[in-house]
Amino acid sequence: MKDILLFGINELSERIAYYIDCGESVNPLSVKGFVIDDDYYSSDNFGGKKVYRYSEAKEKFLQTTAVIICIGYTNMNENRKKIFHRLRDDGWDIESFISSQTVIHTDKIGTGNIFLGKSLIEFKSFLGDCNIFDSAHLGHHSTMGNFNFFCYSAVTGGNVTVGDCCFVGMNATIKNGINLLDKTFVGAGCYLSCDTSEPGLCYAPPKAVCLGKSEIIMKKFTAK
Repeated sequence: MKDILLFGINELSERIAYYIDCGESVNPLSVKGFVIDDDYYSSDNFGGKKVYRYSEAKEKFLQTTAVIICIGYTNMNENRKKIFHRLRDDGWDIESFISSQTVIHTDKIGTGNIFLGKSLIEFKSFLGDCNIFDSAHLGHHSTMGNFNFFCYSAVTGGNVTVGDCCFVGMNATIKNGINLLDKTFVGAGCYLSCDTSEPGLCYAPPKAVCLGKSEIIMKKFTAK
């Protein structure tokens, strides 16, 4: 049984704590509590578990406990990216969470990924670090970079290439053979059937109309 701290106080970390406690993890894990940066610490309890300041957790647990980074897609995943690099540089063992409902047909997967629910990673795909799949589907022979977020029922065809820090909304579909450049935002219910033209663009449903810069759209999206 591997001891785990969950970085973040939010709905994602609450969900993962619940799934681990219910035994819905491919690897046997035990949640010791949550950890949050000192400046954001406001309570010593979240969901019935202990909350640690980062400085305290680093002193007590760095050598004995792994961390799952439970930070979502805010700021086009840049917040999660910065935390990942900081924790890795500090020497933490960064763990992945794989739901027992998830099916993975590749061993070419980086570290710190989260696979929730009935996610599917098909044959001969490659994934980098710290991606999040929420019951989403990556097609066969596809390549994904780092720090991406695929929402519920997002699907790619085969031979798709995804860069870094992309966001794909619920029920969005990426046609086979398509290339998504870094920081692409694909809206919920969107069908993307052509390569993205430059990094950092947002595509709206249903026919992938370009709305402009993804980071601007993301700020509006997360402000609601």
